[in-house]
Amino acid sequence: FPVTIPGSGIGMGHINRCCALADGFEEQGISSHFIVRGVQSMDELDERHVTFTEWFDSTTLTEILSAYSTVIVDTYLADKEKLRIIAQKSEFPVFLVNSTLNYHPGGTVLFPSVYAEKYAHLKGKDKWISGKDYLLFGKEMWYLPSFQVRNEVQNIALILGGFAQQNIVQLVTESIVSIFPNSRTNIFGNMEYTALAESIITYRGYLSKQDYIESLYQSDIAISGAGLSVNEGVPIVTGK
Repeated sequence: FPVTIPGSGIGMGHINRCCALADGFEEQGISSHFIVRGVQSMDELDERHVTFTEWFDSTTLTEILSAYSTVIVDTYLADKEKLRIIAQKSEFPVFLVNSTLNYHPGGTVLFPSVYAEKYAHLKGKDKWISGKDYLLFGKEMWYLPSFQVRNEVQNIALILGGFAQQNIVQLVTESIVSIFPNSRTNIFGNMEYTALAESIITYRGYLSKQDYIESLYQSDIAISGAGLSVNEGVPIVTGK
């Protein structure tokens, strides 16, 4: 899994969907190796076989491609030349994409999204594996219990991506307060405490997967702008 992480707290959707794929492979007895650029360490990958290296370097990339039978690449920052090298020098190249559709013709395109069918006209001659039937869920979400949605909205989760803008967050939270004045809002993701000092708003930051799942179970509505939720299929309307 060659993966790009632009920076701390940014690009976690890429890591999480690759981890979900790796969980599935491991269930079938297939080992996975993560090749990550952009950061030097990640707590989320402590239990994985991982190398942190600048795989955008052509020599390094060529060495990586020669060592594995299947290469699954997840990045929206690689240029066309790097994608071409991956497509032409991999035995079995797979491009794991979101709506940016950053891939090179000649491989398999894995587009696990509820929005994938909007791009069906772009498929061409490549082999596409796409749509809601292929949404990626890590092993922590494979056997979750069912829940019932409350009639009254009490708790709202606001899930942010790495590029969340503070002014947008403030507009959203103000709207939540005006529509659901008696609810509590938990904000997850890459956002520091803002000037909106409402006692009914809590900034949770980044949680472990288990804590995140438990928090979703306590939420009646989840509003998401994070890549992990929007593009990769994590449920974003939840309740108990």
